Amino acid sequence: MIFGFIKNDESKEANEKLNVALEVCSKFKDAYFEYKSKAKNQWKITTNALFVRLDSFSERCQDIMHLTSTIL
Repeated sequence: MIFGFIKNDESKEANEKLNVALEVCSKFKDAYFEYKSKAKNQWKITTNALFVRLDSFSERCQDIMHLTSTIL
């Protein structure tokens, strides 16, 4: 979908959608840490293991966002 926007010369739209995706990922992690702190160490999950795929996805979004910014 994102590369379809780029292919159709709609890089601005692609950039906006990537920005929204990054905001959602960030807010998800913020919510997790907020509720984890309220649970007072009852969650024994390691953060790195929990967010490996989400962080990887965010990095790919940022890479593509740099591409769309360059095109713009």
